[in-house]
Amino acid sequence: MSELAVAIGRYLGELGRENASAHTIRNYASDLEQFVAYFSAPGTEPPAPAAIDGPLLREWLTSLYDRRLDPISIRRKLAADRSAPASRLRIVLLPVPVPPRMATSGGRLPGSRK
Repeated sequence: MSELAVAIGRYLGELGRENASAHTIRNYASDLEQFVAYFSAPGTEPPAPAAIDGPLLREWLTSLYDRRLDPISIRRKLAADRSAPASRLRIVLLPVPVPPRMATSGGRLPGSRK
């Protein structure tokens, strides 16, 4: 199992211990699984968490737009990735600029932390 998959498993376990709803955990697990799959070439392990930097995150975000996902789905996927503090998930999740059409009140995404 990759370092990234182990970190995601720990993060999801922690969400459960913090009494996050089963619905939230299921959706975050799906979103994070898709996140890992995006960065994994067929038959290879995903990169180490520290290797996922700002440009790669922007590339992933662009792929979500290219798939023409509903803005709510994109916001949830971003929230799943951004709500995982590096201290818990050990992923370098640099702030990804939120396009104006995606911003919520205050210019933050649900689940994001300042």
